[in-house]
Amino acid sequence: MKISNELKRAVARAKAAIETRTKIKAAIDTAISLQPAAEARLQQAIETIGDAEVEAALSGESAAVPGGAYGAISDARMSVDVLAAKIQVLQRKLSAQEQEVKTAENDLETARNQFTEDCIAEYRVQLSKAAAEFSAVLKQGAALAEALNFGVMEMAIRSIAIADPTDAGTKVLDMDVRALRGGSAWTSVSIWQGDTAAEAVYKSHSEPYSVAKALKAVQ
Repeated sequence: MKISNELKRAVARAKAAIETRTKIKAAIDTAISLQPAAEARLQQAIETIGDAEVEAALSGESAAVPGGAYGAISDARMSVDVLAAKIQVLQRKLSAQEQEVKTAENDLETARNQFTEDCIAEYRVQLSKAAAEFSAVLKQGAALAEALNFGVMEMAIRSIAIADPTDAGTKVLDMDVRALRGGSAWTSVSIWQGDTAAEAVYKSHSEPYSVAKALKAVQ
């Protein structure tokens, strides 16, 4: 059975959701890995000037900070803040994407289960057809065995049973045919009776043996 369009769409959505989640996680990891260096640069910029100048730089009073120290501290501080903000944004995106992945997973599971049911149903039709064809061949064999008075073969055919692999406890084929006798006791019946092809086999092969049997009876 070909994969349904619904299942194809569900697979594509799941793959896209997983890929997006992977990219977001990678972006978070990258941002986190940059934080130590950014914090180190800020610390280095702070250490180049005195405490009073640091307070002035952090408060925005650039005029109180000599040379380019304020610019260095400001830039370093901005890098730290930008990275922290970026991580927060990415984490929110990741949280939303996790929900998208979960939804895609549920949709894929639903589509997969439906596809599985459809495949099994289609296979059961094929299995039933094959069992019917095999049963017809076995009935002809049973008719032949009875016509030839070959009881071993007939009993062997009667013992053939095939379990249904899609439904535990059931059979797609069971050649052990029995019928009630006298309303209570079970007795085996000819499994080929009622099958036109099998009856033709019996008729075309039984005459020599029935004649031989009749001759013995005369003697």
